[in-house]
Amino acid sequence: MKYCIYYLFISVALFSCTDYKTQRKDNPNLHVIDLDNLERASDLNFSDLFKNVVPVVLETTPNSLIGFINKLYITNDLIIILDNTTAKSIFVFNKEGDFLHKIGSFGGGPGQYVFLADFSIDTLNKIIYVLDSQTQKIHQYNIYSGEFIKSVKLNNNMTNWHIHYKNNEFYANGGDFSDTNNEFLLHRIDINSGETIEAWFNYTEYNKGVNFPSNNNKSPFLHTFQGDMKFHTFFMDTIMSITANEIMPFLTFASKNLLTKKDMENIDINSDFQKIYSFKKYFNLFTYFEFSDFILLQFLHGDYGRTVLYDTKNKSAKFVNFFDDLTYRESTKTFPTFVFMDQKGIYISVNLYIMNSFIEKRNNGELSLSLLNNRKIQELSEDSNEILLYYEFKH
Repeated sequence: MKYCIYYLFISVALFSCTDYKTQRKDNPNLHVIDLDNLERASDLNFSDLFKNVVPVVLETTPNSLIGFINKLYITNDLIIILDNTTAKSIFVFNKEGDFLHKIGSFGGGPGQYVFLADFSIDTLNKIIYVLDSQTQKIHQYNIYSGEFIKSVKLNNNMTNWHIHYKNNEFYANGGDFSDTNNEFLLHRIDINSGETIEAWFNYTEYNKGVNFPSNNNKSPFLHTFQGDMKFHTFFMDTIMSITANEIMPFLTFASKNLLTKKDMENIDINSDFQKIYSFKKYFNLFTYFEFSDFILLQFLHGDYGRTVLYDTKNKSAKFVNFFDDLTYRESTKTFPTFVFMDQKGIYISVNLYIMNSFIEKRNNGELSLSLLNNRKIQELSEDSNEILLYYEFKH
């Protein structure tokens, strides 16, 4: 099998292979966010962006107990949740939050998994792909029935932690490479054989020399409704746009306070990770959503979370502080946990860390009237699953 490796910088392609269809291009319209020259943080009320809030209370039963939402994906009629921390399961709910079934089960038999790392959805064919990082297998199931279809062993020179299906193409990301000549962060995979077709982004240049996915629960595959796929690993400074035909930089960060490769030279990623926070540098983009002419981004500045709203039309950006005046009777400053976005709105998780506070505000009558009058909100207890709040866009 012919095997092409792309070794790419933003402006220079050191190697390419014309036999394959994915060709590297420069982007004359590259978006640049200069973090050192943004306006002071602006206060932004939720009501400036959204017209209402609708709760989605996830049913709590002995079979649907969720410890932590590591990943969430929503189709036209389903909510799919991965908890690989506590329950070590994938749960399927309907859009109203009623529990339907789990996907697969723990074990070593056909269709069973040892450690759930990630999943991806093919909505057209009603398939969920599930990655077991322990066995390096991708299991396929029917998303509606949970029926096991088949498994494919990945054979691509790395420990895979994340997978992504889009537009009939399949991708994998990972680290801990077994072949030092082929240390690339992103692989396009033949889903039938598990073999690599193409690979891009040498970790030395693109991930500050770190070849281990430091945050295994943060997928590098960013959520977008466009025809392209957006890719950004934990220590990258540039978001890449990838289609079946081309690859190019889409958005990059500029700052004298970006985390550097030199910063990481003496860091043992397994034992010294806390030292990275002490550098007070920008890194770890953990939220990315595109809507209308805007991009919402959240990342770390040391151990402090920052939010930026970027206007793609005017190519301007600003730091923002969010105030939630739709969930609460009085506008309340918040750093929301955005978990998913569809064409009409965005979902925020009320996770177990803040559930007690949410219930206390309910008991004190501090929630909005629409939430206080919701029966399922009134029935919430400290033992309930996380809930989702859906905020519908104004425009």
